[in-house]
Parts: sequence; C-alpha cells; structure tokens
Amino acid sequence: MKAKGYFNSGTYAVEANAVFKAREDLLVGANLLLNAKTFNLDKYDFGVNWEPSSGAYLGVKHESTSKETIKPGKFIFYFHHVISNAQTVGTEFAFDYQKRAVAARLALQHKFNEETSGKFKVNQAGYVDLALKHKVSNLLTAGVVSGVSLHGLVAE
Repeated sequence: MKAKGYFNSGTYAVEANAVFKAREDLLVGANLLLNAKTFNLDKYDFGVNWEPSSGAYLGVKHESTSKETIKPGKFIFYFHHVISNAQTVGTEFAFDYQKRAVAARLALQHKFNEETSGKFKVNQAGYVDLALKHKVSNLLTAGVVSGVSLHGLVAE
C-alpha cells in the first residue's frame, strides 16, 4: 500500500492519496481533497486498475463533479495498451451522471527520446488535442498544449 498526503498553506486544503495492491495485477486507489476552511470535501475520486496481460490495462474510475454534496459524478471506463517502450494507445468512455452525458476519447502517446514525448487525443465531438513535453532538466519540464475542433473547421 502506498499513501501520500499534501497540505496547501494558502488555501488550507488537505489532500490524501492511497493505492492498495490487492493482487499482483489489481490496484485499488482513492484521492480525497478536503477544504479545511469550509470543511467541504472538494474532490473524491476512486478507481480500480487491472492488468490482464503484460502492457494491457483495464480500469474503471469515478471522478467527483460536485463540491457541494457527495453524489455520483463521472464514471470512466478505460483501456490502455503499451505497444512498445515508445508508444501507448488508449481509449476512454465516460458517463457523467449529473449531466446524463456520454463521452469517448482515443489517445496515442509517443516517446521521441528520453526527454521528449507527445500525446495526441481526439474525442467523439471531433475535438483534437496535442500535447508536447520536454524535460529540460531534473527540475524543469516544458510543455506545449494545443487543441482544435475538427467539427468547426469542417463546418466553415
């Protein structure tokens, strides 16, 4: 079991993460964020990750969408496959319980070298996102993120 705790002196927020290795191929985790000023639970996330074979990951997780009360939020089902040391492909399907909305996303991550990687994502609405990261030093990582709606480009 791994656990971490954080405290933000500016907002008095307390965050706690815990991951439990139930089996060799099964992880269970949770993340809580408590606002110590208001005593509100600002974030409550949990999930299960299963590795049925080497490099393939299936999971389900819950992400909170409400800071006022504890209620069902967004449920995400995902599959990630590590193709090689340089490439990973993944897909996610999400159901937002409060909005009654369904979303899907496909992603490809490529590691160009030890310091530079890129991620390409597209969702069901045709929104494309590109992120590039480069590790400049042990203390500094630079990144560029850009996105465009293909639906908007085709409609114009």
